[in-house]
Amino acid sequence: MMQNRITLPEYDLVILGLARNCEHSLPKILKHIDWLRESGLSVLLIVGEDGSRDKTRGLLLSSGPDTLLVDTTQFSEQSRLVRIARAREKVLEKFREGYKTKLVAVVDMDSGFATSITAEAISEVSRELLSGHFFAVAATSQPYYDLLAFDSWAMPNVDFMELEREAKRNFFSFMRFKYLVVHPRQRKLTTNHDMRAVSAFNGLCFYEPALYLESSYIPLADDDWPCEHVTFNKHLAAKGLSVLVKSSLIVTPPSEHVYSNPFKLICQVLVKKLKSFSR
Repeated sequence: MMQNRITLPEYDLVILGLARNCEHSLPKILKHIDWLRESGLSVLLIVGEDGSRDKTRGLLLSSGPDTLLVDTTQFSEQSRLVRIARAREKVLEKFREGYKTKLVAVVDMDSGFATSITAEAISEVSRELLSGHFFAVAATSQPYYDLLAFDSWAMPNVDFMELEREAKRNFFSFMRFKYLVVHPRQRKLTTNHDMRAVSAFNGLCFYEPALYLESSYIPLADDDWPCEHVTFNKHLAAKGLSVLVKSSLIVTPPSEHVYSNPFKLICQVLVKKLKSFSR
């Protein structure tokens, strides 16, 4: 007896992301995805949801049949880097079930980066990926903010989470870390030109679908968990390809990553301290 096989539709774009307490950014993202669909693009959204305590889950469940939720709550108790890597891997496994697409976009759902996805951006990214030189095209920003996921031959990846933990011992060591380590590195990566890298994300990264399916967010050594994008991209960079950080694909960086006047920041912290003492 022959069994009926379910044929899954082919999409122009599959967007993959993780969501946890994202009710502030989700409406804008979902509205933009609806706009993409209304403009004629078929878009599938696959989101790993991690037990949100706000309206995140409800917003995703009510967004239509082309939004799929993946439960990632089983990883909630693990350390941040391990939790996120395993959650992204589970979303990848959902995509591996047979969904076909011309392009994959991995998006940070905490911010409105998905709104940078336009028909023009898709066309430009597709041309770059078809060149055969790149396995991915990542966004840039002013300033470039995502140092944790960046790795290149000229600027090797650094464990910024560990450095930040050590710097947070007191306010002055943290300020020194921000202005002597983080900001100079951000300035070097903030440019109006395209860049090649071993790994990059910066909130929005497009992948060639067949290559995306070949990689993994899980590191080979279980005791070494860098940023999940570094692990994933290095698997693909080993094929001799690279990530293109595209100067025309621009996202707005989160406010906490924008350069700020150190004296202004010190005053803000002191005011907060004084207010807490006066209560």
